[in-house]
Parts: sequence; structure tokens; C-alpha cells
Amino acid sequence: MHFKAKHSDSIVAIPDYTLLRRDQIGHRGGGVTVYVRTSFNAKIWEYSGDNRVFEVLWITIDDLFVGVVYHPPKPSYDVESFLDYLEAAVNDIVCKFPNSAIVMAGDFNQLSDTDLTQRTGLLQIVDQPTRGANTLDRILVSSPMYVGVEVVTSAVRSDHLAIIAYSGSQPIDLNKKRTVLQHRPCTPDQHATLLAYLSDKNWDDVISATDTQSAFDIFYASVLSMLDTFYPLCTVTVTNRDPYFVTPKIKSLLRKRNRLRRKGRIEKDESITKRISQSIVDHAKVTFSPCSRGSKELWEKVRQVTGKNKSRSSLNDVMVEELNPHFAAISIDQHYTPPSSKATFTVPSPSSSLTE
Repeated sequence: MHFKAKHSDSIVAIPDYTLLRRDQIGHRGGGVTVYVRTSFNAKIWEYSGDNRVFEVLWITIDDLFVGVVYHPPKPSYDVESFLDYLEAAVNDIVCKFPNSAIVMAGDFNQLSDTDLTQRTGLLQIVDQPTRGANTLDRILVSSPMYVGVEVVTSAVRSDHLAIIAYSGSQPIDLNKKRTVLQHRPCTPDQHATLLAYLSDKNWDDVISATDTQSAFDIFYASVLSMLDTFYPLCTVTVTNRDPYFVTPKIKSLLRKRNRLRRKGRIEKDESITKRISQSIVDHAKVTFSPCSRGSKELWEKVRQVTGKNKSRSSLNDVMVEELNPHFAAISIDQHYTPPSSKATFTVPSPSSSLTE
């Protein structure tokens, strides 16, 4: 949401939270906003060298300074001047309030962590992607103050994920759904063991059966027994936050690799990593190979795996008679003042004459 002076705080107020904002002046869009629990008594801190071109809002909560940042992907300002501004603001806080902690968070887009850390001395603590495969949204701190950081699905409609930095117990992701699935791991060792068993298997009980149905029942029971013996079922938990290609098999391999890493078994770890990569490639082939390149079916598959639906929800209960007055009302600027009339030149009539 992009706030302007005409937007009242009461429109977007949240009970028990204080809204602090810094509207962008001079062009459409932009601006930063932060909601703080009212009991924290947050206040806006004005940096002495402030520049309204940059979208940075500083607030204070006791001895904590929080900078809320939005750096657009195509800024109208020079990136180096923006880094100079952040560096100077942090230095000003450190000099005037040496015992205070500093947190800077927001959407930094393509700014590198190295530049931010070198300029401000703050440490970046978000290590997961927040939009696609990119970590655009970040949190930088002056000292270790959080025990963990979680990247979760946003509670509002956004193509960015939300970040939760916590200092107490780990928060519960209410949007995370877990599903327990079963699968049968298959390894070369299991195949070799089965083949060795089959080489000595005696099928006399099947051959000596008196009728076909009895022979089939005995054979089927034997095969199921071997399947459960040599390829036992394993359970694994998958979540809706896992990528589409994370099958029960891949999830099981990921957990096995993590166990090996903790034990320092690097060679075995690398072997499983190759198997995981190949399994992902195989799953992608099964998903997309039946569709021709650029076809409607291919893009439908892409929308399915990315969770983006082509269809948009319609407002069936809203009539045009209601929409017209609404948009007419929000299109009127209550602070508009008509400009003063300009002086005009009176054209002489054809009957007038000029004399020297």
C-alpha cells in the first residue's frame, strides 16, 4: 500500500498497534510503514542529515533504534549516495547513543550484503530466499539479539515471504501444513539382497497348488512378504512449504544427508547429494516433458507448481452503480486549489486601425 497525505491512519488502523509512516513525496508509489505494539511506546527518530529522497524510517523503542528501509529495484537516486546516507545515519546513532542497539530491516532489492555490512557495520541474519530464489528482504543487526529467523508465508497477499526474527521460543507457522506420507526406499544393496534370496527361493508351494486361484493367492502373499522384507515402508513428513519437486523419496534423502553431515561423513554426503540432484531432474522431466515448449499445457503446469492461478476472483455482488460513486469519491482531491487565471492578449477587431 502506498500512503499519501490524503490517506488517514484510521483507514488502516490495527487495534493495539501504533502506525508510524514515512510517505514518499514527489512521485507515485513508494514510502515505508511500520506497525508497533502500542505497549512499546515507539517514536519516530529524525536523523539530522535526513533526505526525503530515500525511503528510510527510523523509530526508537527505549534503547533500540529500528530503521525500516525500502530500496526500489530501479531507484531515481545514485546507489552510492544511498549507502552513504545509511552509513551516516548509523554513525550518528552510534555517536549520540553509544549504548543503543540498531536493527535495520526492509526490502533492499539488489544491494549486496557486503556493501551494507562494510558501510554500516551491521550483520545480515536472513539466510533464506524471500522472493523466488532471491533474498531481497533482509534484517541487519548491530549485535546478536535474536536466537533464530524464520521465513514464512505472508499473512497478506504478496509475492514476498515474511520474516520473523525471534529471541524467545520458536514461533509456530500457522500457514504451514504437514502431511505424513509413506514410500519404499530402493537402493542397489536392497536389489542385490533380493536377487540373492530369489536365487534360492523354493516355489513348490505355488506349483503344487490344486487350483489357479490358490496358486495365485500363495504367490501374491509371498511377493508381498518379500516386498515388506526387502523394501520396507518408511514414513516421512512433507509440508506445503517444500518445493514441488520434493517428493517423499527426496525428503528422505535430504534427511539422511543431513545426518551424515552432522557426523562428518563428507564422501557419503556427496554421493547422496548427486542422487538428490538426479531425482530432482527426473521428477522435472516427468512433470514437463509431455508438454511441448511454449504450449498452453506447459504454462498450466508451471502455474500449478508455482501456485499461481491464471483465473482471477470476480466480485459478483458488486454492481456498477456502486463502483462509479466509489471511484468518483476516491478520485477527488480535497486539497485541490484551482490555479489563478493567466493574463491574456486581446486581439484587435478588424475595424480598428494602427497609426504610427
